[in-house]
Amino acid sequence: MNSEQKISDRVLKVKNYIEERKDWQLQDLQNFFNNASNDKKITDFEKEILTELCEKIISERFPKKNSRKILNNKSSEAKILLEEVYSDLIKNYDLSKNKVKNGVKPGGYMIGGQMYVDWYISYKNDEKFNTSFAYLQKSEETEPYIEVNFRKVGTDLDEKKDFPIPLKDEALLLFKNNLSKIINKTN
Repeated sequence: MNSEQKISDRVLKVKNYIEERKDWQLQDLQNFFNNASNDKKITDFEKEILTELCEKIISERFPKKNSRKILNNKSSEAKILLEEVYSDLIKNYDLSKNKVKNGVKPGGYMIGGQMYVDWYISYKNDEKFNTSFAYLQKSEETEPYIEVNFRKVGTDLDEKKDFPIPLKDEALLLFKNNLSKIINKTN
């Protein structure tokens, strides 16, 4: 992520409001998260600031029942797999020009309650090409899977391919090919 990115006054006001409010209910935080994730008037960088703040408050204010249910215990397998993938990526790719935050991140569908597990790694360049490698599970009863996405933000280009977990190496190969294309387009 580029450290030169700015936060708008509007987002700063919302961030301060979220930080200062003391009477949060879980549903309110989930709604804020969903609204920030879907707001087309703010940058991806600003979305990440707001969604990470909501995640932090959920973990702090609902430390037992709700935060574990939403973010933690069910996600350990996803986080382990994605941390291994990310560790390999930082050794082999220059991610310094990523326009979104580097690392393993919780997905909006999980925090918003639409997905049981949703963790991902993503990269977006200056030209708004984006690729992601996501570990997803729709419900506790369904099998997890990996989704590789390649898209250009603001256009109809949006290619997704799902892989069962045993085919994670194939998914990773597709993600690395997408990543190579996107990083090369940056220069």
